[in-house]
Amino acid sequence: MMCRRSDKSGSGFRVPGSGRTRSLGIDAWGLGKASTNADSTCAAPRTPRPRGMIFIVTLAIIVLLTAMLLSFAQNMRTEALSSANRLSTIQAEAIEHGAEQWVLAQVEAGAPDALAVTTVAADTLPLGGGYFWLLRTDPDQDTTHAFGITDEAGKVNLSTAGATRLMALPGMTNEAAASIVDWCDGDEIATAGGVESSYYTTLAEPYSSKNARLETPEEVLLIKGVTPEMLYGYDRNQDGVIDDIERSVGGVAGLFNSSTESARGISPFTTVCTVERNVASDGSARVNVNSRNTSQFNQQVRALLTNAAQAQKTLTSRRIDDILVNLNLYISRQLQSNPNGSPIPTPGVFYTASKMTAEEFGAIADKITTSGLRNLRGMININTASKQAMATLPGLTSGDADTLAGARDDADKTNYTWIFTTLSGDKAANISGSITTRSYQYSADILAASPDGRAFKRVKIVVDARQSPAKIIYRKDLTSLGWPLDASIQQQLKAGLGLSTGSSILKMGAI
Repeated sequence: MMCRRSDKSGSGFRVPGSGRTRSLGIDAWGLGKASTNADSTCAAPRTPRPRGMIFIVTLAIIVLLTAMLLSFAQNMRTEALSSANRLSTIQAEAIEHGAEQWVLAQVEAGAPDALAVTTVAADTLPLGGGYFWLLRTDPDQDTTHAFGITDEAGKVNLSTAGATRLMALPGMTNEAAASIVDWCDGDEIATAGGVESSYYTTLAEPYSSKNARLETPEEVLLIKGVTPEMLYGYDRNQDGVIDDIERSVGGVAGLFNSSTESARGISPFTTVCTVERNVASDGSARVNVNSRNTSQFNQQVRALLTNAAQAQKTLTSRRIDDILVNLNLYISRQLQSNPNGSPIPTPGVFYTASKMTAEEFGAIADKITTSGLRNLRGMININTASKQAMATLPGLTSGDADTLAGARDDADKTNYTWIFTTLSGDKAANISGSITTRSYQYSADILAASPDGRAFKRVKIVVDARQSPAKIIYRKDLTSLGWPLDASIQQQLKAGLGLSTGSSILKMGAI
């Protein structure tokens, strides 16, 4: 590569190995001489600059910052949605807890009068800006929801009913009924068709027969012969309604009535927690009419009848004497045939043996008992029992249950003497020892929704009102079973439209 002189005053040449140029200058005499020209260095060739590089780098930075901004915005949106969902969840939980307190208040105010508790409207109740519902099984149909607090005494107690009565339940089998009895009794002696620990200890995950009362409804699934299908039927979300999906799973194309089918299993008609004190409604002690002390028996019954005479004008002194004569003759005959037995097994037998009128017996029915037990378990409230539950009463058929259900609408529900004018004497007497007109345990299937419809909470509770204040003795979260009502309700809430309330519940303020 050639190097050019920077000094135009003379010519020059390159000095080998020196990197410099020697020039021939002209002196004052015109003579040329060699000199070093500092301006004659050879410059390096220029590299062309990439003129678009700055733009590309700038554009890359902008893209990177934009991506970071979008990612940050997405994270903020996710956090905002998460916070909103969490807030809705907290609101739904708070509304559900508020609903529990509302149920406790209703039970506290109404028990033991089951009708006062179960007739309170419980559909779309506003609370804390949201709403709650109390789902209830309609025993007569399975296509639409019913709402309200449920009387547990209107159901069959699995722990005390016995195999014969259990067989009247929809879908029940001999094996399951006998095994339930063996599970709840206090021994290791298997009944016909039942099993005890000798069976359960051979299972892959062995356990022993409990030989005590059931404590929760789900415990029955531990018993041989009891399956989820028997307990819940096709009603997998346990809301008392068989929807289209559940029908298709069950292989049922059309609608059907669960009062005659086992579509909803035995769960809606059974319980494990019914118990009441064996005392009169006013808390006074009852007279045990199976007392073997004749003198004491006559004295106590005469006192009851004398007190009742103020309400029953027919109970004169002579009438009271006749009643006592009838009772003593009956008891004497029963003890002669069976000295060790109970001469009066049920209050109904006392009524028929005394030859009292229904009105006369009604005045003292709450004051007598045929049991020496402190607590009576498994009594069915004749005022609120479903037809399925009444059909399990001793000696009754489904037809008898229909008759009772039809007659009680116009009956005096303060006592059960109306059954003696509805059924034959023997049938009424047989069931009188298994029925009551009082209820102390109630259940509520609570569904609560947040104000914006984003979240819901579903919980089932059982309340015991034998003490004051009433308390929750069972609680189960059913939220995982899904939203049981029409999806349009949630959509309406999400749209901010609110709901039409189904009851005139008092405003309880925001939670």
